Amino acid sequence: MSIIFYHGGEQKKLAEKSLREAEKTFGARVYTIIIPFTDFTEAEEYHQKYYLKNDTQLLHELAGYYPAAESLTDSTAAARINGYLGSNGTLEDLKKEIGALGLSAQGEERLLNTVKPRETGKAGKFLSSVLSACGLAPKKK
Repeated sequence: MSIIFYHGGEQKKLAEKSLREAEKTFGARVYTIIIPFTDFTEAEEYHQKYYLKNDTQLLHELAGYYPAAESLTDSTAAARINGYLGSNGTLEDLKKEIGALGLSAQGEERLLNTVKPRETGKAGKFLSSVLSACGLAPKKK
């Protein structure tokens, strides 16, 4: 189950449209709650950028740009890198934006090599087979 918080009528409409499109794509119900945003509590510092903190090479590289924990937490580039390290985003998406993330050539190569095996490896094939067996694989266009 997932949740989408919206800030107004237009965002609510977009969220509902996105939910309908996802259900159409997967041919199954997507269990997502859509509710108004009311309050936000930031997670404790040790939860911030979890995947990035477990990749000491990339973390060390970003520490030069963001020496304070708060600046790393607030960094959009660090958030994007953390997302890719946490299996969010595709190799294709990463290739489009990697130059804007502020990494060295070695950092870019490390991040690309981390995402690349995930897309072509056994885990991705396994997930696809599970989704297919459950009738949840995206429909072919």
